[in-house]
Amino acid sequence: MRRIALLASAACFVMPAAALAQSAEEEPEKDSTFTLGQIIVTADPPEGIAVTGETLTAEAIYAFNRNSLDDSVNLLPGVVGSNSGGARNERLIFVRGFDRFQVPLSIDGIRVYLPYDNRLDFGRFLTPDLAEVQVAKGYVSVLDGPGALGGAINLVTTRPTREVEGEVRGTLNLDRGVDYAGYTAFGRIGTAQDKWYAQASFARQFTDHWDLAGGFTPTATEDGGARELGRTEDWRLNLKAGFTSNETDEYSLSYTRQEGSKNAPLHVTSPQAQAWNWPFWNLDSVYFLSTTAITEGVTLKTRAYLNSFDNLLRGFDDRTQTTQTLTAGRVFNSWYEDEAYGGSAQLDYAGGRNRIALAFHYRRDEHVEFSQVFPTGFIEPPQRSREDTYSLALEDTLQLTPTLA
Repeated sequence: MRRIALLASAACFVMPAAALAQSAEEEPEKDSTFTLGQIIVTADPPEGIAVTGETLTAEAIYAFNRNSLDDSVNLLPGVVGSNSGGARNERLIFVRGFDRFQVPLSIDGIRVYLPYDNRLDFGRFLTPDLAEVQVAKGYVSVLDGPGALGGAINLVTTRPTREVEGEVRGTLNLDRGVDYAGYTAFGRIGTAQDKWYAQASFARQFTDHWDLAGGFTPTATEDGGARELGRTEDWRLNLKAGFTSNETDEYSLSYTRQEGSKNAPLHVTSPQAQAWNWPFWNLDSVYFLSTTAITEGVTLKTRAYLNSFDNLLRGFDDRTQTTQTLTAGRVFNSWYEDEAYGGSAQLDYAGGRNRIALAFHYRRDEHVEFSQVFPTGFIEPPQRSREDTYSLALEDTLQLTPTLA
């Protein structure tokens, strides 16, 4: 068992962007962004299809047809999605050169983390049901919790703004020969009443195959055309209900279920390429978020969550993925069963030219792994580890002038 305690403080100076003018006669459209799930925001968001240095809106994701996280962030300057290479077939994200080990991923401010090696596959996270993707480059507020050495990525879900609202979208994918290659589907329904709101959304993406370049020269492990073992399948369900007792207070309970499966295309030149696949790569998350105005200028924000992560990695004899008879190390079944729970509390005071915030974070990660080895088929006893993380942060923001903070 490992225990980690972190103490951090910072004074931040940020330059806010100019607010966009709006005609007094126009009725402003309500923002569907789930504000409880945002990290620190210091400027008003731009309108329309916005691709700024830090935020990718739902309109931009839809307009550019970017349906997975690794593909979406390629629109942002200084952020690159790429492939890990090798047998794992994982999609990576680099923020100014920093990868998943220095740039944490969150959903509505709730950290998504794998305690054993944090080998997140960003290609498994869908974007059609998001309100925005926030990317912090370089400095990340210490109030958001530990671990953000090179930046942070936060996926913000939507929130209903009308009495009855819904949305349905679909995309059919065709290959170079105009043959079926997969699809993406998304649906959402919600309601916003005077004192409460509720919403359900579902997104699914299926890739049957993708094509190699027309000039590709066939090899022993790849004959060209449709990429061998390129199939992937992912879906996510999000349920949300909230209570808004007044204009300043909000309490929300959310549930997210995410399931995925994927193959790993073989190396095109190595005859010793490993035949791996992941029959399931699943995430569950239940979380509570709140903001309460205690007195004028004093606000309390809380978060509590329970996350689970389960996956299975299988190694086979050959590319047919039908038999497991070879020696241990090359052919195996490997299970991960991880769980995390924790919470945070943040107290904000805004008075005069100062905003002072104090935050405390606690998280416990529990990792369980076990493997089945071949040719014997023996399943080893589960191996367990536990990690506790504590973080205390203090941040002071000083407003130097009306336009400079």
